[in-house]
Amino acid sequence: MEVDALSSSHPVSTPVENSTQIEAMFDNVSYEKGACILNMLQDFLSPEAFKTGTVHYLQQYNYKNTVTSHLWDSLTNVSIYVPSLGLCL
Repeated sequence: MEVDALSSSHPVSTPVENSTQIEAMFDNVSYEKGACILNMLQDFLSPEAFKTGTVHYLQQYNYKNTVTSHLWDSLTNVSIYVPSLGLCL
């Protein structure tokens, strides 16, 4: 977390206006940070819920442009039945 607080760090999501900016933002830090966030989301939601939300997102936006909020919406709207609780979460 200390390294992420440095001014040399960059956010996971950044607006871009051209292809040069896109190429510049994809480095090891971006991929490692993205992987950590996805792992944390999977742990928080449960592997089943994360997979369901991710599959829904990929199917809904297959061959289309998307924005960050579309992924969040797909993960937020996941409904998973938990037999041990008898609940749909």
